Amino acid sequence: MAINQKYSYNGYNPESQVIIDKKAELKQKLDKGVLLGKSFYKTKREEMLILNEQLKNLQITKIEYNLAMKLLRDELKQILTDNDALDYKGYSAACSGMKRGWKRKSLLDIPAKEFNNTEIIGSCFAQDNPFTDVFPSGITGVTFVNCNLNNCNIPAGNIIQGGSNKHHKAQNDGEEWIVNNNLKPIEPLKPKNYDTYNLSKDPKDLPIKPLTESIIVQAEKAKVKAGRKAKILEVAGNPTLLDELINSGKEL
Repeated sequence: MAINQKYSYNGYNPESQVIIDKKAELKQKLDKGVLLGKSFYKTKREEMLILNEQLKNLQITKIEYNLAMKLLRDELKQILTDNDALDYKGYSAACSGMKRGWKRKSLLDIPAKEFNNTEIIGSCFAQDNPFTDVFPSGITGVTFVNCNLNNCNIPAGNIIQGGSNKHHKAQNDGEEWIVNNNLKPIEPLKPKNYDTYNLSKDPKDLPIKPLTESIIVQAEKAKVKAGRKAKILEVAGNPTLLDELINSGKEL
């Protein structure tokens, strides 16, 4: 089965020729932008020196200085746009854009043929709300390998290998819980956190009203507070340890 290069690896396979070509294209635009930027600031050097001197001598306010500099930057941006070039910030944003993947995105309007009978590897399609339709209903023969499909409905006729396809929702304790088809909580999405603080994982013990702060955060704060109290009690009855703590300058 062919690997779906567009939707695998979060849509960004570094070894894909498409990605290699795109990065080379962006680098060319960056190089062009660097040259244009140097040329621009060379012609504007005198103007910028005058602005700096005026600011230093209080001839203009900081607001006026910032506005003048913004106008210069806007002028350069327009030059880059007109010449299909990029500054480093634009280059970085374009590279990051290729790696964003498909999290929180709907693909319902994508033709099913883009997915059918392919293998999608290592991508994140996770959604905020449980049982969300993400993929076009007509997809078939797709194998999702090690993908994050949490809160995604997967149409019949497709396979999930590894990864995760849990449906979860925030509960009154401020944490995400796996839910059933009726959106009723079953167990915490991250049970180890509850085990760490000996907290109940029984949905019957969930607070009736929403907490203002996650139960895990509260538990961690309580643990830190208890540790500080224990340290204070330890040094309070031991003059040597108390002197060492005071001389060290450390906080409890």
